[in-house]
Amino acid sequence: MPHLSKRTFLRSIAAITMGSPAFGQILKPAPKRIIDGRIIYGDFVYGADGAVVDGPIHNGVEIQIDLPVPQHIKNFGAPADGLGLCVFASMSMAARWHHVRELQNVIHKIQEGGGYPEKVDRVFKQFAPKLDYVQYEGTDPSILDKALSEGRMPGVTLGYGERYQMQTIHHMVDLVHLDANWAAVLDNNFPGTYEWMSRKEFLKRWIHPSGKGWAYVMLVPGPPPIPHN
Repeated sequence: MPHLSKRTFLRSIAAITMGSPAFGQILKPAPKRIIDGRIIYGDFVYGADGAVVDGPIHNGVEIQIDLPVPQHIKNFGAPADGLGLCVFASMSMAARWHHVRELQNVIHKIQEGGGYPEKVDRVFKQFAPKLDYVQYEGTDPSILDKALSEGRMPGVTLGYGERYQMQTIHHMVDLVHLDANWAAVLDNNFPGTYEWMSRKEFLKRWIHPSGKGWAYVMLVPGPPPIPHN
């Protein structure tokens, strides 16, 4: 897989999305909206479609990003304040998939919990200053489709789920599959398992509760695909 710069990646996405002016922009939310990984429950979510916990193959569909289970990382509270490190657990797993050695254990280098786009920028700059990556906030999933089609592992927000009693949460996971029908996430609070749902339902969970999702993608190749006879 060829190396893509951030500009090339976003230009190709813009072509797919017919030049959507908001697509690919790195937006700067106020730090008060922190994705912190702690289970602080909000309002219940009603009327959602179901999701199921399954292995790397569900209904005959194989996940696109199959990070070996021994490489999965469990979220924990930061040493300084006890806030969760879900953003950096997700980042560490993505780095292991992409062979970005500087970030493969970055969760153990973060002293204060919580995560938001500006903090991710700082962590990338501090520990992997030469890494190309992109962040996105919005509702257009094209960046996710393209990333997965090229073997890349996005970190994405997740706003609710069955394992959180269908209550609103502020959490980040790794997206390991997204096609026209199905999606699957690797949740760092439950390593070793995958949560499968319809594409439509995932997109609802991605943007809940703020109305827009947050994602980041490392623009380096993943491992080559496993050959199938």
